Amino acid sequence: MKQNLHKARIFELIDSMARSWWTVVAGLCLGLAASYAVLHYTSPIYQSTTKIYVAPQKIPAGYIQSTVTDDIAVRLRSLQEEVLSRPYMLKLIEEHFALPEEEEEEELALLINNIRSRVEIVSSRTGRYFELMYRDTDPVRAANVVNTLADHYIEENARFRVTRAGETTETLELLAREALEKLQAKERLISEFKAHHLYTIADQMPANLEMLNSRRSALDLNETALETARVRLRDVEAEYERQKALNPDLAPTDPYAARVVELEEQLAALRIRYSSDHPDVQNKIRELGSAREDAARLSPPPPEPGDTADTVPAEIVSLRRQIARLETGQVKIEQEIKTYEWRIDETPKVQQQLEDLTKGHDILAAKYNEYQGKVESARGALKMEEAQQGSRFEVIEKAVAPVLPISPNPKRVLVTYLAAALALFVGPILVKGLLKPLVVSEAGLAYHPEVTLLVSIPKLRTPKNIRQARMRWVKNVSFSAVSAAVLTATIVILG
Repeated sequence: MKQNLHKARIFELIDSMARSWWTVVAGLCLGLAASYAVLHYTSPIYQSTTKIYVAPQKIPAGYIQSTVTDDIAVRLRSLQEEVLSRPYMLKLIEEHFALPEEEEEEELALLINNIRSRVEIVSSRTGRYFELMYRDTDPVRAANVVNTLADHYIEENARFRVTRAGETTETLELLAREALEKLQAKERLISEFKAHHLYTIADQMPANLEMLNSRRSALDLNETALETARVRLRDVEAEYERQKALNPDLAPTDPYAARVVELEEQLAALRIRYSSDHPDVQNKIRELGSAREDAARLSPPPPEPGDTADTVPAEIVSLRRQIARLETGQVKIEQEIKTYEWRIDETPKVQQQLEDLTKGHDILAAKYNEYQGKVESARGALKMEEAQQGSRFEVIEKAVAPVLPISPNPKRVLVTYLAAALALFVGPILVKGLLKPLVVSEAGLAYHPEVTLLVSIPKLRTPKNIRQARMRWVKNVSFSAVSAAVLTATIVILG
């Protein structure tokens, strides 16, 4: 039943528009006239496009790794900001636009903003290329501007990459210098510590042990020689006292000869303990030879008969000097032994301090080597960018002057104004028919099954009805003619 009611309404609406068919004609004519006027008075906008390819670096990344790794979307945004900056816009205006008179700041700012609003960058899904577009009323200027912008994009990208590679190299060099300074400072501390503890570091432990054993051996030899000299002194003194008691005029012994005798006795004692190649034996042999030379050269002549001497014999004097020398040597050796024992005792503590001091040295050295390697790689990347061998933009399709405008769109304008005109003229009839539906014909009544048609009385052709029908026809024709005239006039005037 509802479907029948909808059909009845549609039938009655069609019947109403048929009675006022001028509204449809007027809507079409005036819509066409309005769209023609709009297309005539609206300046066409042309869009010119160039494609820019993001070319990969020519040198394989396995040889030189680029230090410029910006995301393409971020890079495009930064490039757009740089290219559309005020200095470049002024240069672009001088080349392709007429500067405002007297270069008024407000007009110049409006022109710059207008140009910026017409630039558009669209990146491909793969990110391997992007399109640079510019819209203008002049197709030739649109192509020239977009090509200029593309060239500047490429120049700015090359400059940016060189600058970024240079900044990366400078940063890595700074980090490498800082790491080197820390490493050198650490090495200076270690070197100064080793110099201050030259004989107590672990490297000197074998030498200290060897010298300690040598000094202990020397102490044993010195003690033996000292005891021997003391025994000999006691014997000589006793013999001297005995001889003196027997012969008060006994002459003293020659000290040089006594020295030779003493050295011979010491050499004999050393040969008992060591072989002839031992350093102590060799030293004693050289000392004995020197003493013999002194005795032959400096010994006094034999005493004359009748001379007396009350001096101490030379052997006793020599023995006493030898004992004093051995005692002094013993004290010195004992001091040296204490020194070596102290060095050996201090070595573990000094070594622990040295280990604490050297902590982090290997890390600093590794960090410096790492930075140094990165610096060399960054320098190679900088040279690659300076030679424009890295990733860069290349124009793969230069812009040409477009033939057809993108705005206004004739089809869109035509459909829009036709729809608006029809809505203006036909719309009231449709609204009235929907809000106040009436059944005005027998055919419309047939869609109402709940209403039974008993009888149908045809409309009588009275003079009044004929006059009304004629007036309605004149109205339709008149308004239709006026609408057609408006359309014709619009076409003729606007040409």
